[in-house]
Amino acid sequence: MYFGTVLAGRVVCLQAGTAGRTGDDTVIRDMWQFVLAIFERMDKIHMSLIAAGVAFYAMFAVFPGLAALFALWGLWYDPQLIEQYIHTTDEFIPSAAADIIYGQINALIAAGRTQLGWTTAISFMIATISARAGVEALIRGLNAAYGVRSHSTVMGFLLAYALTLVIVGVVILGLAVIVVVPIAFNFLPDVPLRNWLLSSVPWAAIFLIVMIVIGIMYRYGPNVKSPRTAIFTWGALFAALAWAAASFGFSVYLNNFNSYNRIYGSIGAVIALLMWFYLGGFSVMLGSLINLEMTRRRRIIAARKLRLATKAETKKTG
Repeated sequence: MYFGTVLAGRVVCLQAGTAGRTGDDTVIRDMWQFVLAIFERMDKIHMSLIAAGVAFYAMFAVFPGLAALFALWGLWYDPQLIEQYIHTTDEFIPSAAADIIYGQINALIAAGRTQLGWTTAISFMIATISARAGVEALIRGLNAAYGVRSHSTVMGFLLAYALTLVIVGVVILGLAVIVVVPIAFNFLPDVPLRNWLLSSVPWAAIFLIVMIVIGIMYRYGPNVKSPRTAIFTWGALFAALAWAAASFGFSVYLNNFNSYNRIYGSIGAVIALLMWFYLGGFSVMLGSLINLEMTRRRRIIAARKLRLATKAETKKTG
């Protein structure tokens, strides 16, 4: 954890007699340097432009992604369950953007389970290939954040497609958990805690799905050699929370001011959806920079401790 490494670094500095400030001043200074380093990195890689590119490709990827999800989900479960659980996020998805997504969901539901099952193999392949573009755009953004070259064209395509399949699988498993857990809760006594758990499961599962998907992208997306980041990291947690908070704020803004429809007219809903994806792309990129800076500072503190330990050993032997 970053705070633990900051504390360890502070102790080392105090032991070496190099800290002329109080402990609180040192922590504040280190935290300020941490924030400044992230802002400098954001400016260096033009992160706002990267997030805009991710949002652009996400617009083309979201509907094929939904088609792939429904094609696979429809083999075992009622596709209407997906719409039911997605509705739990209504407070975080701008209503104008949600209307577009729900319109596509209703069209997929209207196709019927028979048609979805009959065309599963072909439609799933085509849909995931199309959805891959959004994943590949995010991978390129993560490579820029890490300051490494992107994968070759073929390798980049294969990696993005593989991660797309993994993401669809994670979402399927997460939704299956939402279906199965309430059934298991039926065996519990009918107490207030049980009702609270039943209402909380969809929220917790969807948040966990988002965090795991982000963690998978952080771990396997960048073109870096090991050691890779873990799936559950502070950056992934921050990205999921930041996207949720930004989405909630954006939704409140649209619901109260409705300026997008006044400015953009009939395409206001499309612009709102694009902006929502931009907030998501920006949050994910920011989370990756947090992970990167935390890793860099751990190495600095480890090197500092090693250097001071070496000096102390030299004095003893000298």
